[in-house]
Amino acid sequence: MNVARVVISKNLLAEMLGYHGGIVHRVREPEEYMNPKDVYLYIEHPDLPQVEEGEVAQEIYPVIEVKRYKNGRFSYKRLD
Repeated sequence: MNVARVVISKNLLAEMLGYHGGIVHRVREPEEYMNPKDVYLYIEHPDLPQVEEGEVAQEIYPVIEVKRYKNGRFSYKRLD
């Protein structure tokens, strides 16, 4: 297996998802492991729904188009 631990800024994750200035509080895998390809990001941002303490945060499934280029670079655009 070829593997590495990839380190990425939580601020960059928020920016890539379109939440400029957002704060990523947690990144975790789902407990049910139904789809091990997914992770949960808990992001605080004014454009997201208000959640009172003790409530469950709404799940949002962003739609992102990724273009890969021959030189190894890529670009992305959020479509939703």
